[in-house]
Parts: sequence; C-alpha cells; structure tokens
Amino acid sequence: MIKWLLLLLPIALMAEPTQAYKNQKLPKLETTGFVRLIECEVTGLTKINGTLETNDCILNGIIIHGTTFLRGTSVHKKGEFKGKFTARGSNFLMPIYIESNAAHLASCITHKIVMQSENKRPVYLHLTNTQVFGDIVFQKGSGYITLDRGSSIKGKVKGGRVIKHGASTYN
Repeated sequence: MIKWLLLLLPIALMAEPTQAYKNQKLPKLETTGFVRLIECEVTGLTKINGTLETNDCILNGIIIHGTTFLRGTSVHKKGEFKGKFTARGSNFLMPIYIESNAAHLASCITHKIVMQSENKRPVYLHLTNTQVFGDIVFQKGSGYITLDRGSSIKGKVKGGRVIKHGASTYN
C-alpha cells in the first residue's frame, strides 16, 4: 500500500493547479494551489491556501496557509503567514505574523514580527541585511534570532534570544 502511495505522490504534486498573473491589478485574490504573481498589485485581500511566490508586487492584506516566497514585494497591511516563510528585498508596513518553526528575511524592512511555533519546538528567525523598526515577539516558547550582515532591531525581543553574526545591531 505504501509503495503505491509513493508512486502516486509525484502525480498528485504535478496535478496541483498553478495560477500565474503578470502585470495585473487585481481587486482581491482568494484561491488554493500554487500562485505566482509578477509585477502585480492586489488592492484587497490576498488569501492563499497553498504556495505563493511573488516578484515586484504590491499587496494589501495577506493571509497565506502554505509556503511563501516574496521578492521585491510591499505588503501595506497586516500579513499572516502559516508555513515556510522567505522574503527578499520586501517591505512590510504593518506587523507580520508568522506561524512556522523557521523564517528568513533578507534585505527587508519591517516594523514588527510576531512568531509562533507550528509545534512545541523552538522558532528560528534569520535576518540578513534586514531592518526591524519595532519589536520581535516569540509566542508560546523560545525563539532564536540570527542577525547577519547589516541587520538591526530597533525594538525589543520578547521570548527570544539574539545571536549576532557580522556587523549587526541590537539595542
């Protein structure tokens, strides 16, 4: 039985619907599956159950249950992410809430990060060349923040510990 399931798994993964949008302005986006946005603006809520990948986008409210890869993206309202989270060259104008055991922000600007573990294991937040102008809060347990090259935290770290690497600053 397990052999059959393993054989069918690649077929099931290929069957996942892919939706791609390029150079579009959307009033809202609520869907499931793998979604790719390139140079798009979503003026309302973006809600995805699946995977979201963006390049050079503007998003307002965002709720993702799945995997998130943001590149060059501005999130203007609160962001909620449950699952693997990676952002590069992105700006978050409001607090972001991440439920994951690990998250990575590179060359980003944000105001507040609230992290929660998917299970009871420690949470790891990796910041590279990222500016956090508010607090970083770890809910339900311990968290670890790795600050790499050019990263800084202007607020407080609550429920976690900072590990510095390279030229980084924390009050």
